[in-house]
This record gives sequence, structure tokens and C-alpha cells, in this order.
Amino acid sequence: MNRKRRTPSSIQPPQLSNAASSNPQIVQFLEARATYAQQLWINLRFDTQEAEDVAFEQLDVRQASFQEADLPLLQSADCRFDSTDFANCSLDKAYLRRVEFTGCRLVGLKLTDADLEDVLFSRCNARLARCWTSTAKAVRFEHCALQEASFDGSNLSGAVFYKCDLSGADFRNAKLKGADLRGSTLSGIQINSKDLAGAIIDPAQAIELIQLFGVTVRPEDL
Repeated sequence: MNRKRRTPSSIQPPQLSNAASSNPQIVQFLEARATYAQQLWINLRFDTQEAEDVAFEQLDVRQASFQEADLPLLQSADCRFDSTDFANCSLDKAYLRRVEFTGCRLVGLKLTDADLEDVLFSRCNARLARCWTSTAKAVRFEHCALQEASFDGSNLSGAVFYKCDLSGADFRNAKLKGADLRGSTLSGIQINSKDLAGAIIDPAQAIELIQLFGVTVRPEDL
């Protein structure tokens, strides 16, 4: 049997357990090297907490807050975060699989040396986010605010940015082969021509990028 070829937009959704869907858990502190699985978290706050090598498995997280938390080596699989605050949270060397962020505040989020696959960011405010030297495979951003976000050194091959605001975003040294930027705002982005190789853009974006590289577009003289 021939398997269907996977398209960049086919993000695998989280596989959540029904066991935790109606029984909210109370967790006050995240413990290093602990595993939290099959739980529903509502309005929990973990601001400024520090915990290394924590594992999240099949968590349904709503209106929680991880502001300025430091969670190196976080492992998150089959999780959904809804209206959750990750402002200035540090996720160094995070490992994310089948994770959804919906309506989340990701301002200043730091994802350094992270490994992302099957991750959806929908209607998130990710201004000034830092995704450095990370790998994003099968990752989709849709209707996200990504002004002045930085993807320096990250592999974004095949990533999708659908109707996002990328004004002033930094894509220098990023790999964009197969990345789909169509429909997003690219005003003032920082990018080198070699980094743009293989990216998918629409005609309006092409004119804007040509001008960014110092080329003047004029109609032919009659």
C-alpha cells in the first residue's frame, strides 16, 4: 500500500486522553525530572518557577501562566495549551511533539536549540519571541503576531506562516527551503537572499522583497 505524502500543512493533532477532560488537577510547583500526564490544568500559575527535564504528556492546559519560568529540557507530547501565558518563558532544548498553542501569549518566549515537530501556533501573540538554532519540522503558525520575532539559525524547512504579522522579524541564517510565507506581512523583515532560497511567497511579497534587496521595480519605458 502506498502511503500518502505528507504536506507541510498536515500537522498531527495532540492525542489527548478523555480521562482528564472533566477533572481539573491542582499543581502548585513543578518538580525537576517529574512527569505530569493525562491531566486537565485550569488557571494554574507557575510564574518564575525553575524546573529541569520536566515531562508533560497528554495535558489539557487552559488559562494557565508560565511567565518568566525557566524549564530547560522540557519534553511535551500530545498537549494543548489554550489562552496560556508563556511571556518571557525560557524553554532551552525543549522537545515538543504534537502540541497546540491556541490564543496564547508568547511575548519574548525563548526557544533555544529546541526540537519541534507537529506543533501548531494559532492566534498567538509571539512578538519578540526568540526561536534560535532550533529545528521546526511540520510546524504551522496561523494568524499569529510575530513582530520582531527572531529565528536566527533555525531550520524552518517546510514551516507554514499563514496570515501572520512578521513585520521586523529576523530570518537571518535560518533555513527556509519549502517554508510557506504566503499571505503574511513581511514589512521590514531582516533576511539575506541566500536564506530566502526555496521559500514560497506570493507575488506581492516578491515585489516587497525585491525592493528590500535594493532592486528598483519600474515599468518599461515606452
